[in-house]
Amino acid sequence: MTQRSTRLVAGLLITLALVASACGDDGGGTDTDVGAPADETTTSSSTTTSSTVETELPEGDEPRTDIELVCTAGPFMPEALESNGDVEDGVETTDSTEVGATLRQLLADVEATGRDVPDRSWRELSVVTTSDGTIHELAHGSPPDMWVATVQQLGDGDRWQGEFVEPCTPRPYVDGQLVGYWWPADDTALAADATEVGVLVQEDSCDSGRGPEGRVGEPQITYGADVVVVTFPVAPRDEDGVFTCQTHPPAEVVLQLDEPLGDRVLLDGSTWPAHEPSPDGAAAADAQQDSGD
Repeated sequence: MTQRSTRLVAGLLITLALVASACGDDGGGTDTDVGAPADETTTSSSTTTSSTVETELPEGDEPRTDIELVCTAGPFMPEALESNGDVEDGVETTDSTEVGATLRQLLADVEATGRDVPDRSWRELSVVTTSDGTIHELAHGSPPDMWVATVQQLGDGDRWQGEFVEPCTPRPYVDGQLVGYWWPADDTALAADATEVGVLVQEDSCDSGRGPEGRVGEPQITYGADVVVVTFPVAPRDEDGVFTCQTHPPAEVVLQLDEPLGDRVLLDGSTWPAHEPSPDGAAAADAQQDSGD
């Protein structure tokens, strides 16, 4: 996700939870990805954490279907990602709604700048009401080839505007929180009988260089036949103010597994579908999908 879209996710989710937070940029930062309001459960450096999800992964690395996801607006369930393929008729063809008309204009405006964006088969993904109006999030295609667009009804009136169109890698939304990405702290191969793994958890919100230390929640862990998927929710910093966007260190966490890893592969659940752990986070997931892995 880009800096613009992740900031929009943060703003919308924080607004929904009645928490206000501002985010600045000192010009030396990375992409932002600010989480939503959190539960009280957090962990500190090198804290051992464990939380098992009842639903197991099916054979192979099929993604879970029992978790909420986000792109740029409100959370949605994975079934909402089912694509209509090349069907011509979508939201953009609906003349009788402001959503369709505004989407058509947005797509035309973006294409006029020279960008190649999908102009057919858009469907509604989520609707979020904020103090500024109602945001309609539309989707085209499915991961790994998925696009989202947002159009907004301003206030209670009849004014509408298009926001943006861009690719999206969906991210889990766990108990009101966005998630961090993680990777093993040690490059040494894990033993088959391993049940404890030292990991580094990172998230790219503007945080004035402080990082997620102390804000990493209990992981969700699913155990499949071939993979074990681990997802770390990260709470936003509980304070007001303007945060600069320079780089910051990851949090050190000890991941506690309920059963030996065996010959299974550990996957990072910070994207949907999950991907191999990497310090590059979602960028690594995009590269993995582009390569056909």
